[in-house]
Amino acid sequence: MALAAQVPSFDKLMWPAISALKQMGGSASHQELLDKIIEIGKIPEAVQNISHTGGRQSRVGYNLRWAESYLGKHGALENTARGVWALTAKGRRLKESDIKDVVIAVRKMSPAKRRSRRGDCRARRGPRLKWKVEGRSHWSAPGHEFGRV
Repeated sequence: MALAAQVPSFDKLMWPAISALKQMGGSASHQELLDKIIEIGKIPEAVQNISHTGGRQSRVGYNLRWAESYLGKHGALENTARGVWALTAKGRRLKESDIKDVVIAVRKMSPAKRRSRRGDCRARRGPRLKWKVEGRSHWSAPGHEFGRV
């Protein structure tokens, strides 16, 4: 079996992430969480060293970032500071059998709801207004009436 095929996919890292966070007191940085998952899952060093496209991070680390993102969008984790993830009450109640439902639920969310779950500024900035001056269209947010797009 090729080593790349042994890299756990993001959905296969969700339950280990929840379990590791519980063991670590409910909160950890991405790197601390990755190290714990590697330890718990006994991921071989050869698999750990497989780099993701561009070589800036490992494929396991990249897939864990997706797992963190999905769990965050589902409300099981919250990003308390840059790169720090904490279990929520919902995350503490999750069971291993619930994980497949997390992926389904997040993929069914509307794009606006997915953005609002991650705190995207596009979901928070409010309505944009369109107005015309001398035949040209301009867009602005309330309080920024003179901005031009």
